[in-house]
Amino acid sequence: MAAIFDQGRDRQDCVKTILIICVGNPSRGDDAIGPLIAEKLSSQTQAPLGFDVIETFQLQPELVEDMHDRQLVLVVDAQANTNETFTLRTVSPAPEFGWCSHAVSPEQLLTLFQTVYGHPTFTLMTLGIRAEQFELGSPLSNNVSVSINRATEAILKFISEMSRLSISSEDVLAVLQSQLTSEGHPLHA
Repeated sequence: MAAIFDQGRDRQDCVKTILIICVGNPSRGDDAIGPLIAEKLSSQTQAPLGFDVIETFQLQPELVEDMHDRQLVLVVDAQANTNETFTLRTVSPAPEFGWCSHAVSPEQLLTLFQTVYGHPTFTLMTLGIRAEQFELGSPLSNNVSVSINRATEAILKFISEMSRLSISSEDVLAVLQSQLTSEGHPLHA
């Protein structure tokens, strides 16, 4: 199941936009991070730069169609086994695709995009948010709500920066990192 929310300017006015893919299962504790961020982002109606939000349980090959004609694709997901609150990285294509009928990694998604459309003109990044509980029916961990709010605020500030400035793809990672660490919280890139 994927829910798509179109934010900001009309699609015809804004060919190059940001796509935020929020991954997770709201029934599995901290795995709800992605859907909760999608909900917060989709409620924003005053975004200065057009952006779309897709909420999905897992990355699927069909997402490559949504990635076409983007400036930036950001995958937001819960991340287990980390001490860092946020882990932000730029994704490179996988050396081999390793076909699966549905769930794929960000690297495989980028490889599939290249196979279908050629070399991407966008930057693909992942934002992992530290998570601890994934059991069916479990609540959010204590610190996750704060992390969700901080990540949402950082993403919105970043989108605002991108609309004001002409940011090259090389600078995208640095700008988003600065938004996530603006209050001295740890970030690993």
